Amino acid sequence: MTLGEKIILFVIAIVLVILLSSASFGRKDRMKYLKDRYEAALRGKDKAAAWGAGREYYSHLKGGKLSAEDEETIATDVANMEDN
Repeated sequence: MTLGEKIILFVIAIVLVILLSSASFGRKDRMKYLKDRYEAALRGKDKAAAWGAGREYYSHLKGGKLSAEDEETIATDVANMEDN
């Protein structure tokens, strides 16, 4: 393997590491955003908005699939909100 080929492989490896790490950080940022949005909705008075934010947050946590336990957790959280 020539020096030029080694450099090309090294550059490709660096690009792959950067892409994979940025995707991971993007997912973590999205998770934090959804969690913060859900918690803010629960502090408010709009139960429909809290339901939506909760479903989106838990769906993201579980790769797009909500479980019965997730729905129950959201229902409990929304039930504990202050009424309008």
